[in-house]
Amino acid sequence: MKKRIFLMMMVGLMSTSVFMSGCGKTGNDVAVEDDEDEDDEDEDDEDEEDREDDENDQNDDGSDAPSVKPIIEMIDKDDLSDQIRILIDDRDYWTMSDADDDAVYRIGYCVTDLDLDGRIELIVSREYDYSNVSDSYVYEINEAGDDYGFVCLNLFNSTITDDVEPDFLSCDSADCYFDKENRELHYLLIDNFDNGNGNYGALLMDVNKSSENIYCNSYLTISVQENVDQENYESTYEYKYYEGNMEIKEADYYRIIDSYPEDVVTRPVYFGYLTRYSYQEMYLNDLDNAALEDALCDSYYVFAGSLDQIDFDHTYNITSDTLPDIDLSSLAIGDWELYSSEVEDSVTRYTPDSPFYKEMYVYDDSSVYFIDYEYGEIVRTFSSELNYQDFYPVFEYDIVEELGKPDELGAVLETYTLTDHYYENGAEFLEVTEDIYSDDGWLGYSILNFRRQ
Repeated sequence: MKKRIFLMMMVGLMSTSVFMSGCGKTGNDVAVEDDEDEDDEDEDDEDEEDREDDENDQNDDGSDAPSVKPIIEMIDKDDLSDQIRILIDDRDYWTMSDADDDAVYRIGYCVTDLDLDGRIELIVSREYDYSNVSDSYVYEINEAGDDYGFVCLNLFNSTITDDVEPDFLSCDSADCYFDKENRELHYLLIDNFDNGNGNYGALLMDVNKSSENIYCNSYLTISVQENVDQENYESTYEYKYYEGNMEIKEADYYRIIDSYPEDVVTRPVYFGYLTRYSYQEMYLNDLDNAALEDALCDSYYVFAGSLDQIDFDHTYNITSDTLPDIDLSSLAIGDWELYSSEVEDSVTRYTPDSPFYKEMYVYDDSSVYFIDYEYGEIVRTFSSELNYQDFYPVFEYDIVEELGKPDELGAVLETYTLTDHYYENGAEFLEVTEDIYSDDGWLGYSILNFRRQ
């Protein structure tokens, strides 16, 4: 769980820096620099000096002419529908399932035209319940417009992981810029990776599509190594910049995030993902062909900038204000052993031989049996009942009722809230938040991660 939160923060940091570069502009515009002077190299320097003045230039009709022009030319509606119908006719082939992998968190489908050649791509992604890791398959309508084929993903500049797919789904947007020299669109994306054994991190990628290939050039990496064999440990961080294949310091890492790419104009583009969560019963298979066509057309319109991503999500997806309750009390049924605890920035690992250790047993009648160990000896047991509070199942240990008085810290009550269920490195975990109260109020909390026995 800690890895998932960390990498989500990394995505947020990168998104903040790149989206700030588009402040004051239309959010959904993909843009390139004005090419009027591209044949006259002597005027390139003047272009930069006159950039601000050009903002006030006018077109022949007298309207304002910005120095940055949108380049998304919408695919004709009928042409778009024809292309999407080709995909829908073979929907059983590219539809993904999470039936064979309990670690799948959600599945998503979106339509793009990454190289603006008028032939749409369908990106099909699965995001896993650890570290924001995902895999994707990309399909594209062929030149004849009567079939579709597979687009290859190619990773460059990194040997740190075998994971080669940008995390389109977890990013859900990308900053885009136009390479004037090579006449190519580039997208800045993140690839979260998890190599197991406590090694995980993120690759920052410069991605462009050409023909039947997507080229993913890593330019920056943060790698984390947890010392998993120690009960009390400190994670080590490594930062790498691939221009010169050099290790860099943390400050340089964030400086490059803020400045890459240099001297170009970037704009955010958004991915209209039609998503299905692992606990959501009705989804794509329940849509008939006509409804699926509408959804995938709208997905393209999100990418093209003519439909707001938020409006798309409210129409087709579960959002934060419509998210159904996850039945954590049902998922928690079984035998659990304490794996780790988190208090502020301190993380502790546990084994049955640890000085302090816990076991938890949850039954199908919502009863809970809890055991505390110290140096291998049972020092406390109690039974409780799960009850939903603020949408989460909670059980309590009334210290005064059990001991006849507060404990040595003055605590009178402990509450245990089931706050998450997740998978990591093939193991199943239950996150429990322990809150401690005295007569004067709340004393503090810790996060307990239990692993299924």
